[in-house]
Amino acid sequence: HIVTASDDKSVKAFSINGLRFQHSFVGHNNWVRTAKFSPDMRLVASGGDDKTVKLWDNRTQECIKTFYDHQDIVQCVAFHPDGTCLGASSADGCIKIWDTRSHRLLQHYPAHDDSTNVIDFHPSGNFLLSASTDHIVKIWDLKEGHLFYTLKGHKKPVYAARFSPSGEYFATGGMDEEIIVWKTNFDRNMADRPTAHSTTTSEKKTRSNSPLRESRTKPKVRHADRRPISKTDQSNARSMQPRIQPEPAPMEGHSDEDYNDFEPQPNPPHQPSYPKQSLHPSASHQPNTSNSDGRLFEQMNKMMRQLNVVSNTLPMMDQRLSTVKNRLTSPEESRTTHGIHPDGLRI
Repeated sequence: HIVTASDDKSVKAFSINGLRFQHSFVGHNNWVRTAKFSPDMRLVASGGDDKTVKLWDNRTQECIKTFYDHQDIVQCVAFHPDGTCLGASSADGCIKIWDTRSHRLLQHYPAHDDSTNVIDFHPSGNFLLSASTDHIVKIWDLKEGHLFYTLKGHKKPVYAARFSPSGEYFATGGMDEEIIVWKTNFDRNMADRPTAHSTTTSEKKTRSNSPLRESRTKPKVRHADRRPISKTDQSNARSMQPRIQPEPAPMEGHSDEDYNDFEPQPNPPHQPSYPKQSLHPSASHQPNTSNSDGRLFEQMNKMMRQLNVVSNTLPMMDQRLSTVKNRLTSPEESRTTHGIHPDGLRI
């Protein structure tokens, strides 16, 4: 069987063996850009320019659920290998994954800076591949709920990305007219991943119901009547090397500095800045001799004036000392002068 999406706002299913049309799924309000069968063929998912993702019953052709979580055109839908989860990517750059049974949003990734054009689940169901108009290819660890690899090999928007049936390789293609085949090396790199923290009872229940870990943070929801939905942060990205093409500039983020595992350091405490001094100062930096001499002469004159003041003060000090000395040598005269008899009787 094959399912197709069209700009006539419909989705159609065909039988390959009989080479005949089977039935249509009608319900979108605008062009339908993507449609997929679930692994067991019981469900069909579709998305398009009306910014919605619809889940259909393949037997009755009825819409089971419409998801309104994306803010822009839905570019791609994909089912988890066990059929219990549905992923979708959008021109808003985000990836969202829902539970096909409870219809709850399990994970939300603000994946790319531009439109996320295509996604694909790894055969193990533990990883998700995404490619974007921002030239970047990323792999997401669905078990831990974070970014696992960031790959920079294309020079233009990437519109195709797919894992091999064994999951050992994946290929990407873009507007730069290049197809790059990559080796996953998941087994080697999983050994370097930190061990998971102990889980609570509620977390264990969530994991038992779904193969994916539910995100803890909450993205924005387009409809006010919908419950806030969690999203995951992006961290712990690692690089991968292409198998066929020359080594691309890899690693987390979007700058070449990430190739060297650069980690931004905190800003140092504020320190006053001083003008830089050259080891070979120019003529403009040489001291002015005439100005120095003038300052020295002015200081000498100031010191002379201070010495004159001191010299004029010394005679006055000498006269006062003489007066005090005379009073000390003739106590009787001094006391009589002040109206006191030497015997202590007041006159």
